[in-house]
Amino acid sequence: MLNHNGAYHAIIKEPILLDMVYPVRWQEPRVDLRELAKLRFIDGWSRRQLASHYSRTEDAIQNYFQKIKKKGLSNFDI
Repeated sequence: MLNHNGAYHAIIKEPILLDMVYPVRWQEPRVDLRELAKLRFIDGWSRRQLASHYSRTEDAIQNYFQKIKKKGLSNFDI
């Protein structure tokens, strides 16, 4: 396009923006309580080792132990 001096200049247009919404749900894989109990009570892993293995906090591991106790998993279930 010509400007008022007769020179060509570029026309800059804004890019077309598409607003799309993608639902994102950050969901960690579930911890298998039987495997957790086996690693802790049979293989003798510490809470710190379990937390590192499952990428959880030690408090989260403690909560899993409470679930195990509540569900009544015994050595025979593991």
